[in-house]
Amino acid sequence: MILEINAEHPQPRRISSAVEVLRRGGLIAYPTDTVYAIGGALSQASAVKAMERWKARSGSSTPPSILAADVRAISALAVVEDDVFRLIRRLTPGPYTFILPASRNVPRKILSRKGKHVGVRIPDSAVVQALVEALGEPLITASAKSLSGELLDSPRDVESALRGFSELVLDAGPIHPEPSTVIDMTGDYPTLVRQGKGSIEGLGLEVGV
Repeated sequence: MILEINAEHPQPRRISSAVEVLRRGGLIAYPTDTVYAIGGALSQASAVKAMERWKARSGSSTPPSILAADVRAISALAVVEDDVFRLIRRLTPGPYTFILPASRNVPRKILSRKGKHVGVRIPDSAVVQALVEALGEPLITASAKSLSGELLDSPRDVESALRGFSELVLDAGPIHPEPSTVIDMTGDYPTLVRQGKGSIEGLGLEVGV
């Protein structure tokens, strides 16, 4: 099912319909500040398992990320040192994914690097912010992709590609898909893993190999 939604001022009834799906452990698709994504409630084991099946089906070996409302919410999911906290607060909300040491609150199935680290985001997206606020918890998430691995820009294409996984698509119109910039914060210095939509000018990042 597709529900049209205003990207800047999401209609509360549309958000409520999406949250109903999330609370019963289902997956939905929604617009972010970078791409259309598929996701579910972090606390729902069925959603975590469904995301694992989606990632296997999409052929991606990268674990899902977590979408949080703010830096405080991230602090419940990961170890956030003071300097890391300041950098995340400086860059968010925005098109960045931060790799951080995971806390025990994160399901093992979405951890990377031998079960130690997790990717977290605070998107600059009114739809995502409305979803996590109404749900009352973070979302487990991944980019919506075609069978060939291409990012999708059309809600109709998203619905078709995610059929059997996503129960609902929140349609905010076409999005030019551009992945987030990924920054690894687990070492001595922040390291650029992937250059995406987010600017890295002035951040002094090391470049990963």
